[in-house]
Amino acid sequence: KNVLKAIVYPGRSLLLLVALYILVVYIFAVVGFYFFRPDYTPERKSNPDAPLRCSTLFLCFLTTLDEGFKQNGGLGGFLVPRERGTDPLAYQRMMLMFYLLVCSYDLLYNVILIIILVNISFGLIVDTFATIRTSHKDKLDGLHDRCFICSIDGYTFDRLTARGFHFHTHMEHNMWHYLCLFVHINKKPVTEYDGMELALAMQMARFDVTFFPNHRAMALERMAAQTTGDVWRHDDGDHHPSDATDDRPTVSQLVRPTAQRMGMPGDHFHGKGGKGLSSPHLGPASSQQYSVEKTLNDLVEHQVAMRARQNEMEALQRQLAAAQDSMMQLLTAKLTTPPMTLQNEARPSRPKQFTFNGITEDQPR
Repeated sequence: KNVLKAIVYPGRSLLLLVALYILVVYIFAVVGFYFFRPDYTPERKSNPDAPLRCSTLFLCFLTTLDEGFKQNGGLGGFLVPRERGTDPLAYQRMMLMFYLLVCSYDLLYNVILIIILVNISFGLIVDTFATIRTSHKDKLDGLHDRCFICSIDGYTFDRLTARGFHFHTHMEHNMWHYLCLFVHINKKPVTEYDGMELALAMQMARFDVTFFPNHRAMALERMAAQTTGDVWRHDDGDHHPSDATDDRPTVSQLVRPTAQRMGMPGDHFHGKGGKGLSSPHLGPASSQQYSVEKTLNDLVEHQVAMRARQNEMEALQRQLAAAQDSMMQLLTAKLTTPPMTLQNEARPSRPKQFTFNGITEDQPR
């Protein structure tokens, strides 16, 4: 599979090499057609009536393209050999003068086409194969050392959680579980969506992947809540890390031991008083360390902003779920209410009149 990719990926470069090869062969065919036409028919040495292989420029080009690549010595192994000292064409084939450029016709064909261009094509294929193999190895190493879903390194889970990185990638953030979720959303009828599925389907339709827990993990949030004494209950929505107070450990505080393990002092991560990075007036030896600390601080701020946006999205999802529940209740109430009918007994009727002793009175019917 990788070998086929190594041939297909540099396809454009290989096509350009083929075009260059054909162009150079045509140039050599033109030179051979005008200077060494009899040498293209070695059969005439034994049969003088043999047809010429280079009677036209096109036939000369085809012969040069075909025989020059198949012979071991290039085109020189196919042409009629000339004896030096007796045949003047031997020196013309060996040394040609083109604008003060001395070159050998036979040797130049072998060097340019057989050695250089062919080896360039082989080098492209081998280099592409090595690049594909290195890329595949980097992907495997990334999956082994970093979570595919949340992009948190495995060292953080092994250091801060009890079950470690292997349990997190196989149970909590299993990428195949997410794939099954996408298939479930695509196959389920739209009329049967609940609030969460509806919000997820809308985001998928917009190609919005903000619902992925980027740099977030429930195991780390649970650990942060337990550190501050907050109650973490996954089943109850009243106690959630998003509703916790601001005094809980932040992401920067969680990665502080990692920064110390890398050789960075913890006091300079947030500066004095925790209001930012320390003063950049450091020695030459600390300039690289300061740039690393500044990069980490920017990453922490970016993660906090993403966390705030995710909280807003969760609030919107809860509102959508409440609206859907209210609509379902209204539809249920309309379906269960019996239709109103007009009955004859409820219609008002005109009262009857009767006469008694000359007095007319109304009698209800």
